[in-house]
Amino acid sequence: MTPDIIRKNDADHGAAWLDFDTDGDLDLALTGAMHHLLRNDLPGDRGSGSLQVIVLDAKGRYTRAGSEIRIYDRGTKKLLGTGLLDTGSGYDSQNAMPAHFGLPQATPVDVEITTMTQKGRRSIRLSDISPKDYLGRYLAVKVDQNGMIVKQT
Repeated sequence: MTPDIIRKNDADHGAAWLDFDTDGDLDLALTGAMHHLLRNDLPGDRGSGSLQVIVLDAKGRYTRAGSEIRIYDRGTKKLLGTGLLDTGSGYDSQNAMPAHFGLPQATPVDVEITTMTQKGRRSIRLSDISPKDYLGRYLAVKVDQNGMIVKQT
């Protein structure tokens, strides 16, 4: 059922899904005449089964919009989720949000990142990433102009 606050504000100027409270689930921000934040709360430690990934350039800037992110079951080709970094969608708004993945379990995964370089698409793969290690923060990957990892935090 749609909450009353959303139905009353269906002509607002913006809506953004983001994990504002860094607990592993997506919350909803609505803007218009007033700003509303609707918190989503998962029971227990279910948020530890999520992973948020941001891709930055080598200097830490948000210039890698369009980067593709794929999450795989660790050590396999079983795809668990895909995301696309987007730093400018929305009416009258802009964002610098990570790609958010809700995973079936809090077990380690492999993360594949595809970026554009002057020589075309370049994919890199990070192995054995534990979502639990990133609860409350993003997996931030800095990538140089050749699509190579400069730093991972």
